[in-house]
Amino acid sequence: MPMTTSRRTITATVAMGAALALLAPLAVASAVAGPNPNPGAFDVIATGLNNPRGVALGDHDTVYVAEAGLGAGNAIAGAVIGIGQTGSITRVKHAGSASPKVKRVVTGLWSTAGVQGLSIQTLGLDGIAVKGHHEIVGIMGKSNVAGTNLGSLVRIHGNKIRNLADVGAFDYAWTETYQNEAWASAPYANPYAVALVGKKTYVVDAGANTVDEVLKDGTVRVIARLSDQGTRNAAPTCIAVGPDHALYVGEYKYGSSASVWRIDPKATNPDDLNTVLNVATVWATGFKTITGCAFDKQGTFYASQYAEGNIQTAPFADPTTGRTLIGVGELEQPQGIAVANDGTIYVADHGDNQLAGQGRLVRIRR
Repeated sequence: MPMTTSRRTITATVAMGAALALLAPLAVASAVAGPNPNPGAFDVIATGLNNPRGVALGDHDTVYVAEAGLGAGNAIAGAVIGIGQTGSITRVKHAGSASPKVKRVVTGLWSTAGVQGLSIQTLGLDGIAVKGHHEIVGIMGKSNVAGTNLGSLVRIHGNKIRNLADVGAFDYAWTETYQNEAWASAPYANPYAVALVGKKTYVVDAGANTVDEVLKDGTVRVIARLSDQGTRNAAPTCIAVGPDHALYVGEYKYGSSASVWRIDPKATNPDDLNTVLNVATVWATGFKTITGCAFDKQGTFYASQYAEGNIQTAPFADPTTGRTLIGVGELEQPQGIAVANDGTIYVADHGDNQLAGQGRLVRIRR
């Protein structure tokens, strides 16, 4: 479908149409990024992926990629309207080596595809996080699809999948209750990204415009709701932990208007609506159609920009200066992103496609 100023659901749009710095006050930052003078090595280390979305780093040089799947489709037909168990997870061992080992380690996850404008929208396992060597936590997109766990936070260990919480159902009900504070098309929910921070689990919902905390007993609490900033829907799509231990949430907005929000989990109160509605503050602006975000070891912020086909970086100490673009002319529809301790970037590419097996995982060294 044609891109608009709002992206409530992430849509497949194929070819159819430092210490003192941490203590300084956080100002809203906007800047124009320049080309990266040292673009570095660009390697495709995994191919054949079906709508790859989230990317997570595991132990021992391992990278995991969430694949949203093909709806009711298959490897021959590609994405087909309907519901099917075509979602999966691909693992890449020795990801930083000359010979990465690629294996699809989880299959049969729920996926749904439907018409959205002139394109097919595919949703499934969109967000992923890894704890330890084998335990994977993921968030399933969409919600309210009978007979599936779409919309749920899930834990995957080996071949066992456990539903931890129906985040989509909770957020849908929350937006229905607080429609005056929610986007005009509420009630709606589309959980899209997940982060594990110590013993806490956070989920961002691109439909409800919320940041949720999921407790160990499965209780879901809204800790922040992002403002629509006028007529434009925030549609948060990624979450990363900053050097100051705050949460940074990127949003999808078409044009040069996408913001990155800062949320201090210690400053919120899920039982106080006013706090929930105002705890998030804009940290930086000037990004475009963010679909993935991460910080590196030095504190540099990275955002994959879906419609631009690149990655934009911003220094943490002053995001108004020193921005660069990475992957210009090499990426197309990038999605989730992760940065290893050595600075190697891993990004899911070709993240929305009606054809089967078009997605890939790209490794970039700077």
